[in-house]
Amino acid sequence: SSPRLCRFQGRRELSLLVFDSSKNLLTYRLPEGKILWPAPAPVTARPSPQRASPPRPPVRPLLAGRNTIQLTRPAGGALALMRVAGPDGAVQVKLAREEDTAGFEAREPGAYDLTLQWFNRDNTRLHEERRAYALDSGFSEDVRLAGSFDAPASPLAGYFEATAKAGWDLARKQRDIGLLERLRADRAYASALLAYLAREPVRGPVLVRQLANPWAALDPAAFVERPNRLELAMLGNEYESAALAVTNLQTRAADFRIAAGPELKNAVQFREAPLVLPDSIGFPSEDVLPLLGEGQTLRLGPGETRKLWLTFHSRDLPPGEIRSSIRIGDLASQEPPLDAPVVVKVYRTRLPDRLTYRHCNWLYLANISDRAVREAVMRDALEHGTNVFNVPGCSLEADAEGKLGKARTEVHDELVAKLRGRAFFLINGSVGLSWPAGAKISREVQDRAYAEALRWYAGHMRSLGVDYAGYAFYLQDEPGLMGQDAGFDQWVEQVRRVKAADARLQIYANPAGGAHAEVLAPVAGLIDVWQPDLHLLRDQPEELGRIFRQGKQYWHYEAPADQRNLHPLGFYRMKPWVAFQLGMTGGGYWVYSGSPYWFFDPGRSTEYGAVYLTDKGPVTTKRWEASRDGAEDFELLWMLRQKARRANSREALRLLDEAVAFVTKDQEQASDIARQLRPYAPDYSRWMEYREKLIRMLETLE
Repeated sequence: SSPRLCRFQGRRELSLLVFDSSKNLLTYRLPEGKILWPAPAPVTARPSPQRASPPRPPVRPLLAGRNTIQLTRPAGGALALMRVAGPDGAVQVKLAREEDTAGFEAREPGAYDLTLQWFNRDNTRLHEERRAYALDSGFSEDVRLAGSFDAPASPLAGYFEATAKAGWDLARKQRDIGLLERLRADRAYASALLAYLAREPVRGPVLVRQLANPWAALDPAAFVERPNRLELAMLGNEYESAALAVTNLQTRAADFRIAAGPELKNAVQFREAPLVLPDSIGFPSEDVLPLLGEGQTLRLGPGETRKLWLTFHSRDLPPGEIRSSIRIGDLASQEPPLDAPVVVKVYRTRLPDRLTYRHCNWLYLANISDRAVREAVMRDALEHGTNVFNVPGCSLEADAEGKLGKARTEVHDELVAKLRGRAFFLINGSVGLSWPAGAKISREVQDRAYAEALRWYAGHMRSLGVDYAGYAFYLQDEPGLMGQDAGFDQWVEQVRRVKAADARLQIYANPAGGAHAEVLAPVAGLIDVWQPDLHLLRDQPEELGRIFRQGKQYWHYEAPADQRNLHPLGFYRMKPWVAFQLGMTGGGYWVYSGSPYWFFDPGRSTEYGAVYLTDKGPVTTKRWEASRDGAEDFELLWMLRQKARRANSREALRLLDEAVAFVTKDQEQASDIARQLRPYAPDYSRWMEYREKLIRMLETLE
């Protein structure tokens, strides 16, 4: 696989990390040029005395392909560094921070030597151990696992055994390691399902279980122990996600129809969770969530389990406990459909129709030529909490004396009219002026006409029903990216020209890169809406914080690449929590849609975007759903803080601080590269427990 060269900025040093497409760390060089693996040989004046070689550890057998080892964490251990030298000379290096296991690949028969080192939080080495492994050419460890299933005889057990034998024979004949890995996963799934059915026989052709964490990838070997029902709690006027594992218990493929009971028929959508192949990781994963088709049917192969995603909306649901069911039945079976119980608890507290959190993901609706697709994108964005939109500026004709003439406002006015009252507008550029061809216009005339055009624009926006507070001029993208250069100086001059024409006109800025405090000082009091790159703010939190808090609005953003690999909770749902923690009222990321995601494309340089576009509109993803949940979480935090302060409730404020600290733990360490190595997602069940505590606290203050 092609290596990926990444840069990691530490607090005191700059290191280079080189990864392959499976996130294996190939090289790790320290600033002094020392290579961490292998360790350099010591230089001594005299040869050291001969010592007896340590006993070689026992050789353990390996599976073909990916192997997982258990990590025994020593006291104080914070970071594990694992090095595996294979028979072909390749070296795999893995870093493990919070994981209890680590994995490595065995693709070639032969010996694999593993060295595991543990470090504490101060990077002091605590412990080292060595292990020896071997993969034999006959794949004997896989052969050992290829026996019959330890389960009572049944049609489904017979189907699994026959399928496994046929698959193993093919994999052994073709020496297909990828197929062997899939067969092992299938075996684990079949064993778990058959063991459960032996203990808890199920009548009918289908098994349904709620997944404790809908955001995690479906683990087919673990879901069966969940209860045969669905329970969730939500605020009024809120979206909430849940997921079910649906299993076809028959030895034939079947089409199942899925429908909600009458109490929920207008409050829930059903979606599939197919596997896609992100370019950045090279193996299938869950991401896109298309709606079930017109008949709300789901096709399952013999013995297959698939994830069914449910999106609830409580807008029209009354407060209290709503009991209903989800009916799932085989279209070609005489067995009656299964009615899986559903309990939805709706709290008294309702979210407002317009959320406080300003969500910006650089959505340029004017760039979508198909009007039907544009309307679908607009609806989807609004439904998912996007309330900051990029709008093209207007232009005016001007004569040689600077007198303003005809204006061009068609696209601008159409978008403003559609989004008025529901969005904050970022006006690209400001107001353009079109001068007579060949005319030589003095600087004085240009400045006078430009100032007049700006004042004209303010009046035009008022005529459309939008006052100064509803928009800001987006004069330059990422000002100061290269520090103070000619482009930055031109931007500063333009900022001053706008404010000189009308100080009430707002200006937006999203500084990044080299835009440090000393660079931004000349415009410290002139920017109304700040949205800095979060990594820039982390470099100078105090100095830049003082500048940014002078604005009327304060947001943040990030633009990491390979976004399909980012954790739905640790990045997308997290961003509003980070904004709340930092005293901001908004945030976002580049971009709503930037890559045609549907098919694998090895030539694609990176993967930006939260949705999958079609010729009829966008299809949502787990990441996009999590982004909306984060904006709703922010509203809960905001409402509780407002009421706690009015009620002078120290208990509520203490709970708020505790919850935010738990959820955002270690986010200050998250960089573009680090996010590819760690999910930065807290324990989901504890997160949701905190959320319910916050809701209950809010309702006690009402």
